[in-house]
Amino acid sequence: MKKLAFLLLIMVFSVLTNVSAQTYQMLWKQVEEAQKKDLPQTAIRQLKPIREKALKEKSYGNFLRSALLQTKLQTEITPDSLLSEVQKLENIASTTADKVLRAVCCVVLCQIYEQETTAFGNDWKAKADSCRHLAMANPALLAQTPTADYTPFVLDAKTVDGFGHDMLSVVAGELDVWTVAQAYYEQPSWRMFGSLFRRTKSVGGRCGYA
Repeated sequence: MKKLAFLLLIMVFSVLTNVSAQTYQMLWKQVEEAQKKDLPQTAIRQLKPIREKALKEKSYGNFLRSALLQTKLQTEITPDSLLSEVQKLENIASTTADKVLRAVCCVVLCQIYEQETTAFGNDWKAKADSCRHLAMANPALLAQTPTADYTPFVLDAKTVDGFGHDMLSVVAGELDVWTVAQAYYEQPSWRMFGSLFRRTKSVGGRCGYA
């Protein structure tokens, strides 16, 4: 089964300095050790406390990374489990009250639908288009959300340096929906940023996930 592009996301995470982040570092270390030993079931079990802790603390970067890694591992063990794993992400996107979390989940889901078209039959395009629309439904909120709030989910901070480290540029870059983002950045308060946005877009700038 071909690998999904979004699965490369789980390769990177940021080490923060507070006590909570140190705990995440320890938890992720256990998961990584299980992966090195080729023990996917063990790794999946060790992801559970990360997800529970992340949801409780609203550490959505850790939550999304753990969700994606579980999808990867479970699909490798049982390829037919892709649909059930996707359903879990769909449930998060449809039930969360956090609009930025919903947007990021929709980015991931859109990429899955477009990469695994045969798994979703004739519905894949409608599903992808719906997620693309939902992901960009709140550009102002995304623009006000620093990418740091979603580390370790955002892959490469260097790629968003030119965009001001906000989630609107990440989401727009991943979904290639620059028009909505540019319209927002062209507002008077963002005029200088909009100029930079156009220059980066013109050279194929891309912001977020592998």
